[in-house]
Amino acid sequence: MFRSVPRFSIAVSALSLAALGGCAFDDYRELPLDPDAILAELEARRTPTRLDTPVTLAEATTWLERGPNVQAALSDLEVARARAAITTPLPNPSIEIGYDYALDGGTPDQRGVPLGGIGFAIPLGDRRACRDALRRLELERARVGAVTRLREEWLALRTMFLDAGVAERYEFALADAEQTAATAVGLAERLVEAGRSSADRVAAFELELARARAARGAFESERTRLHTDLAIRTGTSLGDWPGVAPPDVVDIVATPEPVVLRDALVANNPELARLRADHAIAEGRLRLAIAEQYPDLRIGPSVGGEIGETRTVVGLSLGIELPLFDRNQLEIATARAERSRCALLYERYLNRALTELEGAVARLRLAIEQLRIQRERVGPIARRAFDLARRAIDAGRADTMDLLLAAQSARRANLEQLTALRALHAAWGELERITGTPLLRIEGSTMPSVELRNQETSR
Repeated sequence: MFRSVPRFSIAVSALSLAALGGCAFDDYRELPLDPDAILAELEARRTPTRLDTPVTLAEATTWLERGPNVQAALSDLEVARARAAITTPLPNPSIEIGYDYALDGGTPDQRGVPLGGIGFAIPLGDRRACRDALRRLELERARVGAVTRLREEWLALRTMFLDAGVAERYEFALADAEQTAATAVGLAERLVEAGRSSADRVAAFELELARARAARGAFESERTRLHTDLAIRTGTSLGDWPGVAPPDVVDIVATPEPVVLRDALVANNPELARLRADHAIAEGRLRLAIAEQYPDLRIGPSVGGEIGETRTVVGLSLGIELPLFDRNQLEIATARAERSRCALLYERYLNRALTELEGAVARLRLAIEQLRIQRERVGPIARRAFDLARRAIDAGRADTMDLLLAAQSARRANLEQLTALRALHAAWGELERITGTPLLRIEGSTMPSVELRNQETSR
């Protein structure tokens, strides 16, 4: 027996070392964040590449994936892809090595015997499949998040480009109004010197000129904000936006039927899509919590001997945890409550979105009516007044000042019409945001797609 003990111990030890040698462990490699290097890389990338060529809508659409909002969603997608690529493994087996020793009886050489065993855990429930399914649901939620975020940015980009197209005409109208006001001030001053007008009229024209210049300053500030927003959304530099190439300006179009807008909202609203994906994840977590209430079956073959005997004893043990008290009640209750919460959030947001849709449709109709009034009533009246003033001058019944007043009114009416058109585009943009659907046909506007990137990150 004394000679058999070392051989048995060596065999068990060799088996243990062989099992441990087959375990492959990942190595940790630190990747510290270097703010200076990141700043230098960003500054090199942010160097303006265009100096005088206006940016088109199609070109800006290709830049959307570089924006911070889309980048954050794509990063979440990459994390979800990495998690979904790993299949839930089986529970690790265990190795047990021991030594039985008798305190009395027999010679010292016969009082001890080594023993060893291997243990396996066999899951009785389907929690491995549930965990894999849950990670796939999380991957789908991340994909939905990336797609909807990109769609939101694209719809907002469409609206901004439409507004930029009208803003260009608005800028010309402001410059024209300022020039007209400056001409009126000069003429009024000359008439005062000739004794044909009063100083209060000069003051009135000077006030109009100051207002025109203030309006141009406000417009320049608004345009800078627009270009800044465009640069942020596309992850570019403000210097990359010397101008915006306006797409074809959309005119008055018919409002879609309420049932069409409602169906589009339910199908394409980004937040509703994300909430549906959240509910699917809640369902997966509940299935996993229920599957985890079942214990594992433990099986363990063992090899040993009897003290004072030379024979080898082989055994097989079966064990299971009796779920008398802990049956994963807390996790199951939490998962059920989370599922109910997701359903409630979806219902509440849908109700809110339907109300927003009703308000957006009402504002769109008001904007359409306002633009129609400007085009069919205010504009023609202002042009007719200008024509009458010009005819009166030709007939000798009016002076140049009357013509300038009429021209000033006509230009103000033109600005009001362009303002109404911008309000119409904003109303369409709000309706597209709520429904998550492109409702206007705009040249060069194509929905971008999310491309899954392959990026290796070591830790």
